[in-house]
Amino acid sequence: MQEKNKNVDVKVRFLGGLEDGLPIKDHSITVTIKEPLTTYHLLDTLIEDYPLLRSRLKNQGELAPDLMIVVNGVVTREDIPLQQGDEVLLMYIGVGG
Repeated sequence: MQEKNKNVDVKVRFLGGLEDGLPIKDHSITVTIKEPLTTYHLLDTLIEDYPLLRSRLKNQGELAPDLMIVVNGVVTREDIPLQQGDEVLLMYIGVGG
């Protein structure tokens, strides 16, 4: 018996102007991602849905050097698994007080 493809909903918050010029209210959206359920696939899904994010999230196919990814309060630049209900914060390194 074959398992169905899995989809999960992930809340994505943006800080530091990453979402400027996009139809995103209150700095956050919920994104449904399909397998593979990882942070890098989430970024690819965001770029597909919002092409303006391409240069903000990636540089020549690699993560933008000034991009910070925080998953459920843990900072990462690795391609880690995501689960239903995870919260991902995307921001530029150095944003804040």
